Amino acid sequence: MAQRDSDLALYVEHPEEGSGRSLLPLQAARGCLQTLSLLTCGSLYRNTAGQLVAVQAPYHHKYASTLRGEDIHPPALEGLGVGAALWVDCLPWLSQALEEGGDICLQRPPVPGALVLERPPEPPQFLAIQEGHAHRLHAHRVSPCPPGSFVRYRPRLHMRIKAFEMEHDGWELHTRWRLELEEV
Repeated sequence: MAQRDSDLALYVEHPEEGSGRSLLPLQAARGCLQTLSLLTCGSLYRNTAGQLVAVQAPYHHKYASTLRGEDIHPPALEGLGVGAALWVDCLPWLSQALEEGGDICLQRPPVPGALVLERPPEPPQFLAIQEGHAHRLHAHRVSPCPPGSFVRYRPRLHMRIKAFEMEHDGWELHTRWRLELEEV
């Protein structure tokens, strides 16, 4: 396994299908920050009674992301421009409340090794997933699910580059960079 200094990873090809090499060299992402924000894929309006109404398809929940880093090296994005597709092993964790019985159906594939089941009062349990079945976990693996049970995971998102900028300080030998992405 390659040495890494961050849980963040960027890939041009899907990690299981391609080379599996991240575009983040050593000393490019220590202390990296990532924001995930929901895109506006519908509209909000007030009806005649003054109530706020949302008009959007339930499957249009997509994320925008901004990655910021300050380290010695920038990400290896040479040759990739605006619109290029990347796979991103995200830093933020998403969580989902569990209901007793039924399957856990994740909205996005999890990063391998970053899927945690929390069933109080038991300690958190890391779950392994089978490749190709990354979105569904069967109930027999997680039952019983007492009230207050959650599954948390770091998503692996397929995203496109919206903007990239970097600034290098030659005296301090630091490179600050920012990458803006939107989910495909």
